[in-house]
Order: sequence, then structure tokens, then C-alpha cells
Amino acid sequence: MATATATNKSWDEAHSSARILVVSDSEKATGIVEALDQKGHDVQRTAAFDAATFDQTLFDIVFVEGDQIDRATEVVGSSSTPMVAIGEVADVLSEVCVGVVPTDLDGPAMSLLVNLVIERSMLQQRCEELEMLLSEVGDGSPFV
Repeated sequence: MATATATNKSWDEAHSSARILVVSDSEKATGIVEALDQKGHDVQRTAAFDAATFDQTLFDIVFVEGDQIDRATEVVGSSSTPMVAIGEVADVLSEVCVGVVPTDLDGPAMSLLVNLVIERSMLQQRCEELEMLLSEVGDGSPFV
């Protein structure tokens, strides 16, 4: 069965209760946090991106406000955790963000977004596993 990011959750577990970090120092993300909480996700909110916080917990998704993107990109960019920017598309110039979410997104739309980001991560992880297996088949190592 496929697994979600680095959490080894099953497909159903990953979609029902994701571990989410929201990095925002303003009230803009309050609606996002409330929508995620209402859907049963484990949401941790912090005002500033801190590598220690990120390293302590395996997050399925990181939502980050525009002014924190550069710092978050330094840390998240080297992991497989997807990052979603909070704000307007024009404000986001990070290539590691899988998307941008407006601050006024409602609960059902937020739930759909979370499911799509988790699904994308699971598929990306599975592709990486298959690529590694394919490279091993090419050099004969799985047959040794």
C-alpha cells in the first residue's frame, strides 16, 4: 500500500488526519487553521519558521505565509514535505511551493486542497520508489 510523505500512514489515514504546520505571524491564517481543525487535522501554528519545530515533527504539509517563504524554503526544500504558500499568487516566488492558497478558503475547499497535496506527495514518493527499483533492475542488483 502507498504511504504518505515520511509518515508511513495508509491512504485513508493520511487523508483523514494530516499533521500540518501553519507558519503565519498575522491573523490572515486564522481561517485556514480553523478550517483544518474542523476537519480533524492535527494543526500546529507558529509565528515564525523554525527549523527545530520542523525537525521535531514529521509534517504532511506546511502552509507558510509570504514573508516566511525564504526561511521555510531553506529547510523544507531539502525534505519531501510539500509546502503551500498562504496569500496571493503574485506574492509567492518559491519554486518549492506546490501551490498558493488564499486566506479566505472555506472548509470544504481546504479539505479538498489538503487531500490533493497529500495525494501528490504519496504519488511523488511512489514514483521515487519505482525509479530506484528501475535503476536497480538496470544494474542487476535486485537479482543478487
